[in-house]
Amino acid sequence: MNTFLRACLSQVQRFCQQEDGGTSTVETVLLLPAFFYIFLMSFETGRISLNHVMLERGISLAVRDIRIGELKEPSHQDIKDRICFYARIIPE
Repeated sequence: MNTFLRACLSQVQRFCQQEDGGTSTVETVLLLPAFFYIFLMSFETGRISLNHVMLERGISLAVRDIRIGELKEPSHQDIKDRICFYARIIPE
């Protein structure tokens, strides 16, 4: 019985005296994906905003060409081509 008690106490002492040197690694593993996600989310939001601004610019300039009479009776395809010409960054 005495041997069993000593073995249990030595296990408890070893458990309480363990090093906690890996705690910064655990924090890094838990927090790094969140920061990486926020960085990528901001990058993607900027890219989407740039595409939106360029599309608005293309539409504005195409409508301006129609209003000042540069395009006489434009077809649907003419308007699409003019918008794509002015909004150069947007992928096809």
